[in-house]
Amino acid sequence: MKRILLSICLLLGLVSKAGNLIRNGNFEEGLEFWSCAQQKGSTLLLHSLSAETKFGMNCLRITGDAGNPSNAWVSLSQELPVLQAGTEYRLAFQMRCSVPNPNSKRLDIVIRPYDAEGRLQKVTRYEANLLSDLWTYYEMVFIPQKDHVKHVLLITSSNFANEDAAYMDELDLRQAIPPGAPFDPDRRISIANPQKMNAAGIEAQIDRETNLLASLRLDQRDILPAARNASVIFVQKNDQEYILDGKENRHPVLPFKARSTYQFVDGNLCETVEIEALQAAEGFLAASAWTDKDKGAVPKSR
Repeated sequence: MKRILLSICLLLGLVSKAGNLIRNGNFEEGLEFWSCAQQKGSTLLLHSLSAETKFGMNCLRITGDAGNPSNAWVSLSQELPVLQAGTEYRLAFQMRCSVPNPNSKRLDIVIRPYDAEGRLQKVTRYEANLLSDLWTYYEMVFIPQKDHVKHVLLITSSNFANEDAAYMDELDLRQAIPPGAPFDPDRRISIANPQKMNAAGIEAQIDRETNLLASLRLDQRDILPAARNASVIFVQKNDQEYILDGKENRHPVLPFKARSTYQFVDGNLCETVEIEALQAAEGFLAASAWTDKDKGAVPKSR
C-alpha cells in the first residue's frame, strides 16, 4: 500500500456522476443479468463464482474447456442501457489472472455498438494482461456515436485450458467525471452544522459530511466563500479527476481512500490530506491545487 501526504486540493463547480450502468457488475447476485451462448457446448462451467476476491463475497471466475467446440471464442455478455451519443463513458474493473502458459490465449473486454439496422459498428476493446496474478485496477474510455442505438458488453476468452483461470470484479460503467469549473458564487450552498475553527483572525468551517474545508476567512475577508464541494480531494488519470471524501471512505470504484485533518500551528491553519492506495493502481496522479476564480483548480505541486 502507498500513502501520499499532500495539501488539500480545491476544485469547484463539480457535476455529480451517474450510477453504475452495469447490472450485477460485482457478481454478488451470482450470474444474474449475464449470459453465455457457448456454455451449452461444455461439460465444465466456463463462468462461475469465486470467493477469491477483495471486494465483496463473490467475483467472476473464467476458465476454459478444451473439449468445447467453441473454446476458441467464449463470451459472457450483457446488453447495456441506452447510452448518450457524444458523451464520454468510463468502464472500470478489477482483474487478476492465473494462466501458466498464455501463448495463443486471450482475454478481452469488449463494447459492441449496433446501429438501428442491427449492424455491428466499430468496437472498443481492451486486451487483458494474462501474466498478472495480482488484483489490478483497469479502465477504458469510449464515446458512443449518434448512429449507435444498442451496446453490448462482452467478456471474451480464447483457448483457455481447463486449469487456466481469470478473475474479474467491480465492473463499473458510468459517465466520465467532467473537469472542475471556475467557482460560481451564485451556486453557493449553505453548509448545515459545520465544524467551526477560529484563531488569530482566521475563520474556517469544515463540512461534517465530507470532513473538508467549506469556507475560509482571513481578517474578515472571504478567501474561500462558503459552498458545498468548495474543496475536494481527488486522484487523477487521463485528465479525469476521481473524487474522494476526507473521512477514509473507499471510493466506490477505485482502490483509494483519503483522510483530511485541520489544525492551527503557530497561528496558521494547517490542512493536510493523506491518500492511501489500497492496491496496485498504475498511472494515477495525486496533486495539490489552489482555486483560481477564472481557471478553476490550478496545481501547486505533484
